[in-house]
Amino acid sequence: MNKYFLHLIGIMICICGAAAFTDVKTQSSARDKRMINYARNLPFSKLDSALPKQRLETWLQSLVGAKTVITWEINDCGAQLGIAGDDSHINPPLCAEAQAKLSGERQVIISIVIGTHKAGIKGSPEVLGAVYYNQDKTVTLDKLRELSTLLRK
Repeated sequence: MNKYFLHLIGIMICICGAAAFTDVKTQSSARDKRMINYARNLPFSKLDSALPKQRLETWLQSLVGAKTVITWEINDCGAQLGIAGDDSHINPPLCAEAQAKLSGERQVIISIVIGTHKAGIKGSPEVLGAVYYNQDKTVTLDKLRELSTLLRK
């Protein structure tokens, strides 16, 4: 009887753990979707005042081409490095990252800080980094507007 009881408790723990994990994953997924939607719809002028009030995704799609897929993800902006004594895990920043793979093994990645893990979307969004990869070179952009010139070369 004792073995039966322990076995039953073990099954219940597994079920509860799986249910809790599923709930966290669902919440995270819904939260990520909201954050990605926020970033995709940011007026581009909020990130680079020299450019028009066009949605970020619309602007990026116009540069990379209508057929190019832009993938989005939410991440910690590279803050959690796993280094001893690093306390960035307490409330890491959140970045929305857009990636577009272009023809000829080229790629564009734009990372935008949109808030923090605890607060969610908060504060003014800002570009953490924008990078253009080509087969033989990597270009780090100072301003997003530089991307249009680079892609037209």
